[in-house]
Amino acid sequence: MRGAPVVTLQVVVATVGIALISGLIGFLVVHLAGWGDAVSGSPSENLVRGRSGAFGTYWGESAPLPQARSSS
Repeated sequence: MRGAPVVTLQVVVATVGIALISGLIGFLVVHLAGWGDAVSGSPSENLVRGRSGAFGTYWGESAPLPQARSSS
């Protein structure tokens, strides 16, 4: 069974390669994330910018949903 060690080695090499690539991407994201506009400005300005984006309803408060009245 010479095939099993070869397959195991290939899986280990692929796992290490994916871990290295993911680590490099994470390193770049952490170090380049501080270059945006969010680091400059007050918290209220950043909240306003967050609400006006494409996903504004997720970041800001949405209007409350109508509530059903109880009949009691």
